[in-house]
Amino acid sequence: NGYYRDTTPNLQKIHTDFNFVNFKSIESCGSMTYISTTCLFSRMTPETYSKTMRETAFTEVLKSRGFMINIISAQTMIKVYAYLGFDELIAQADILRLRKNVGKIKDEYLLEHVEEKMKIPGKSFIMVQLMGTHSAYSERYPKEFEKWNVNTSNPRIEWQGNAYDNAVLYTDFVVSEILKLADQEKAIIFFTSDH
Repeated sequence: NGYYRDTTPNLQKIHTDFNFVNFKSIESCGSMTYISTTCLFSRMTPETYSKTMRETAFTEVLKSRGFMINIISAQTMIKVYAYLGFDELIAQADILRLRKNVGKIKDEYLLEHVEEKMKIPGKSFIMVQLMGTHSAYSERYPKEFEKWNVNTSNPRIEWQGNAYDNAVLYTDFVVSEILKLADQEKAIIFFTSDH
């Protein structure tokens, strides 16, 4: 959308292959993942958020139509996941347990689980929740994605901006890998920031 750095080279390359629709003016329901994610899966707005947990999530509608609901997440928000009514949940603790001694979770660890769920026959809804560009930005990507120098002796706004852009570059890689996995499937993919 016009940013001066090339932080999404993979998505730019495959933009036409996947028939992208780019929405340029989007508002989030809240500034916290818990609130915004819940709103994404309901009809609620920032003004009516308090009623969300009393309303059926759209995942329940999908479930009633025979879809299997899978949540694969680099985060842990059990209350939100319970609201969504999942059939299977693979969350941060599960991934860290399966990958002994990895330290901080990286979003690419979710890819094997996404691939596994895509191979299951039948209708399914797969929600993949990345850590993406949550702070601390420099912990969100492996070193090979540090395209812009994160030197903490430089002014904070400079090194944090660089770390953020590196995190976006890494998210670009992970999302493009998900798109490649879905390339052979009959799928609709929504990629959105929750806040």
